[in-house]
Amino acid sequence: MNYDLPNDVLAEILVQFPLKSLLRFRLVSRSWNSLITSQSFIALHLSHSMDAAGGTDKDSSIFLRYYSHSRGRLINTVYRDDGGESLTEDQELEFPIKNYDNYNYVGACNGLICLADYDINHLRVVLWNPSIRTCICVPIPRLIDTDNVHIYTFGFGFDRHNEQYKVLRMIYAVGQNYRRLVQPEVEVYVLGTDRWRSIDCHAPYVVPESSSQAFFRGGIHWLGCREDHSTVIVVFDVQEEVFRDIEIPDNLRQRNINRLSVSSHGDSFYLMECDPWRGGRCLVGVFDIWVMEYGVKDSWTKQFSIDVRDHGKGLLKRVLGFRKDGKILAVNREEELVSYDPKSQRVNQQQGICGLVKSFEAIPHLECLVLLNEKDGFDG
Repeated sequence: MNYDLPNDVLAEILVQFPLKSLLRFRLVSRSWNSLITSQSFIALHLSHSMDAAGGTDKDSSIFLRYYSHSRGRLINTVYRDDGGESLTEDQELEFPIKNYDNYNYVGACNGLICLADYDINHLRVVLWNPSIRTCICVPIPRLIDTDNVHIYTFGFGFDRHNEQYKVLRMIYAVGQNYRRLVQPEVEVYVLGTDRWRSIDCHAPYVVPESSSQAFFRGGIHWLGCREDHSTVIVVFDVQEEVFRDIEIPDNLRQRNINRLSVSSHGDSFYLMECDPWRGGRCLVGVFDIWVMEYGVKDSWTKQFSIDVRDHGKGLLKRVLGFRKDGKILAVNREEELVSYDPKSQRVNQQQGICGLVKSFEAIPHLECLVLLNEKDGFDG
């Protein structure tokens, strides 16, 4: 290969190579290392990876995170999804921060995973790129110096217009009867800066820290409650830094928020409900999945119900998300990862993967070079 090619031409050639090759290519010369670690090439590689991930002829990857009972710790593994009955293990990864028992999953975007330590004495937030095994700790947010108890909810997303990754923190004061006081204080951290900043915005919602989160069309989506206690989808526009909401189906507005979760798959946005009292009796394992024409309330349609009541291992306890071919990843009552095919209504075990139900996170995985040139934090 000609080393004297113009940088823009060389970049268009190199971006076609796998990420592991690019990391090796950094050793070819100083100029190649400078090119591969430049912000412009990292952005070009990300755009190329996102386009490739949308191709129907490509295998997709899933990053699976869960607490294993047998191994007594959190497991982080990348699996290939080639459309077969089971996922294929690609590689297991060690988290760079060794003492991380308190780090909970916040969200993921473009190959980066955001984790937060909810210990009130620390409130550390880290961004991890499993592809290059690099993790950075963002600046510690300010402590709220009042006598009130506070609860924190985090979010994570990408401002594509400004090419900025942002971490959001909502700070709720707790008043009488342990009720959260609306409105929360809101702070934002932008990757590459050295501080959190407060933003003045209208956010009349309570978003539980345990709410599921989906980044979709430039917005961080949670399930939250208005002051009248009705459930709504809360959206934070990462570019404009404003909140808005999306109405959910009328018959779900008064549901227990813990029964609901949000997810996205491709160009579709989903609302999922676990209803353990279908038909007036407890039926663990009944799930309804709703899809909408994004932003149009009257377009909500129940796409299908998952009703697995064979009184065996098939009973589902938690839905995690979607595989590339539309199969649904879930955890059954035996705490095993399974794949459910809504067409055939069959449940297939996924290689005997078992763990604590609430610990499972199944995250679409995208290889990227983001954080490659970050200097601060932890490097695995």
